[in-house]
Amino acid sequence: MNGVEKYKGAFQENLLIELEKRDPGIVRKTHAMPGGIMVAMDQACYADDLRRVGDTVPGQVWSFVRPGKGDEATKKLCGRLFPEWSRQDTKVDEMLIEKNHLVVWGGPDMNAFCARVDDNLPVKIEKGKFTIGSKVYDKPGQSVRFLCPNPLNPKRYLIVYAWNDFKTAAAGGFHGLGGKFLTPSAWGLRHADCQVWGAHKATDTVSISMGGSSDVGC
Repeated sequence: MNGVEKYKGAFQENLLIELEKRDPGIVRKTHAMPGGIMVAMDQACYADDLRRVGDTVPGQVWSFVRPGKGDEATKKLCGRLFPEWSRQDTKVDEMLIEKNHLVVWGGPDMNAFCARVDDNLPVKIEKGKFTIGSKVYDKPGQSVRFLCPNPLNPKRYLIVYAWNDFKTAAAGGFHGLGGKFLTPSAWGLRHADCQVWGAHKATDTVSISMGGSSDVGC
């Protein structure tokens, strides 16, 4: 449970399990979150663009937050990959946070908005690595995408994309997903609230429930 072994032994018809209290410092989805998220995911899968979902699903308006930090080569690459209509990471205001769900490109080392909420994300993102539960992913080609409530407004969601090495991910065509990685199709988030690319080898994608410790290849 939550990455900790609670019982090891023979099958028992009745087994008492003591529930653990939710860590108040980590934002995870709960039954109290607004509905419609899976409808939005379904709509986005076919529209291939979360921006269009708000036209058909009430309360599902999404905005995109592009990174602005990094060396000159990284900034030049970001300028080519991330569309001008997306919001600059330093210009995410209270109105946007109140009204919209957000897709955030880049971890705290690249994206100033991600740095604002980093301490309260369920995935720990550090330079060159990220950690989910007790599992550390530290290979340059590994990347993560996850869905969680926005710590600054838990009534709205975040989808965060982060790469251990942005240039390595870009050179590899973002694991074969190309432009779709940067104009997110939400298909994979129908399986679980977190996905890791390159988890075991370069072509792997695993889906992970952040409320538990298991991962399932998909």
